[in-house]
Amino acid sequence: MNEKECVRRFIREFPEYKSQYDDHILRNGKLHIHVFFGEINSLFIRTKLDEPEKAEAYFRFVEMMDREGDEAVRKIVRHTILERLQDEPEAWEVFMKTASPEFIKRAEELLEALGKTAEYDEE
Repeated sequence: MNEKECVRRFIREFPEYKSQYDDHILRNGKLHIHVFFGEINSLFIRTKLDEPEKAEAYFRFVEMMDREGDEAVRKIVRHTILERLQDEPEAWEVFMKTASPEFIKRAEELLEALGKTAEYDEE
């Protein structure tokens, strides 16, 4: 899956973010996918962390991006999404509770390869 297909699939799965996509295109004149997913990730962290079903669906989508995406899409997962989640303790905690165990392990490996470690309390 390339970047354009990734965004199309995202908007189909999460139509509530269509207006953010439209605003992004209006502001930038074209899609800047790292910026778009950075905005979406930040918006998600601010507004959806307390909705477990939405969090689980979002992290499932991010996992699919990592699994099915080309290298450009996987870079978005590593640098634009996971690194930002890791920098937000509350977001990382929700990620740890709602993402699949396989993706959590993969995320930790990806962050470790980047020289980052997630700080969270294991319960």
